[in-house]
Amino acid sequence: MDKILLFDDRLQVRVSLEEKFKEHDIEVFACANIDEACDTWEKNKDELDAIILDVMMPTYGLSSEHRMATNKGQLTGWIWLWHELNLDKEDVHPAADKFIVIYSAYLDALDMYLKNKLENDLEKRFANSVKRIRKGDNENEASLIKLILQHMNNKKFDIK
Repeated sequence: MDKILLFDDRLQVRVSLEEKFKEHDIEVFACANIDEACDTWEKNKDELDAIILDVMMPTYGLSSEHRMATNKGQLTGWIWLWHELNLDKEDVHPAADKFIVIYSAYLDALDMYLKNKLENDLEKRFANSVKRIRKGDNENEASLIKLILQHMNNKKFDIK
């Protein structure tokens, strides 16, 4: 069974997406905050196929250094993904083998943050591998679901 870590602080987003993915036999680990997301990652990281996250979320659960980098919460999800999941600052990010989608209304804040990074910066290169869908309406949610389902379907036919 395919497995997704879904990290969004809004209950209605988590419930809606979880129901839709479950209809397609995808197991969803829905997380409302950083502590839940970190625990889920640690327990299931080897089994996860994808990560879906918002970037605008409360900052509790982040170190004070990382909280400062969130731009008043506008980058919390990204800071969690890039820094908290890679505390050892490995050259190959621990989530690099996952299909990652940022599903957020705050993509502009992330783009501005990344704009200041050098082209060869590891964080910027990693960010370029992450899919982005602007949160907004049912059509965007449908695009997210379609993207994940395409990835899961393609993964089943990959030859390793």
